Amino acid sequence: MKKFFIPALFIVMCTILACEPNKVDTNTGRLRVINASYLSGGVNIFADYEQVYNTAIQYLNYSLYRDYITGKHLIDIRDVNNNILDTVTLQIDFEKSYSLIVYDSANTIQHKIIDDNYITPNGSMAKVRFLHLSNNMPSIHVLSSGSLAPLASNLNNGDYTSFQDILAGFQNFSIQDASTSQIVYTQPSIELHAGKFYTMYLKGNLGSLSDDSLGVFVIENNADY
Repeated sequence: MKKFFIPALFIVMCTILACEPNKVDTNTGRLRVINASYLSGGVNIFADYEQVYNTAIQYLNYSLYRDYITGKHLIDIRDVNNNILDTVTLQIDFEKSYSLIVYDSANTIQHKIIDDNYITPNGSMAKVRFLHLSNNMPSIHVLSSGSLAPLASNLNNGDYTSFQDILAGFQNFSIQDASTSQIVYTQPSIELHAGKFYTMYLKGNLGSLSDDSLGVFVIENNADY
């Protein structure tokens, strides 16, 4: 009887353990990629040595957010020819959102990772932040028809603001050279929607008439993507 009981008990225990589901770490944060680099020709990232997107993210395009397990991740930023532009170790925290931004600075390709803090605006307000990602534009002020004060002052290449409340509705934004007070670009009127988030950035080159001409690119978010 003992000879039968011991193997049988062993088999039962093994069956129970085998049937127990593997525990999955559901603690995640998320990351997206914004390509503001004309020089890159397109970018992709490899997270922990694995390619994230099937195709490169082209100039003036961006990815949707992708979830990552919380913790440190090794991120390779690569160009369209799979050359590594830079490598960074990124700490992903629980329920946090991040944007990895690739941009040009004095004819070199740079990157920046910023926190996307989505705190819902109240009432009839939207939220806007601005980034200076122009390759050759010097320090700028950002002016808004919906605000008496500048939306941003003395932004240099790579600088950015936090999200700021601004009245929803049609708004006009202008870029002013901080050293000369000359308006170098005026954004066509844009409708801001209450409760939405807007990431706006200055792109391109002063004096260019090509695809990399000076301009403002706008990303509208509802915090879900």
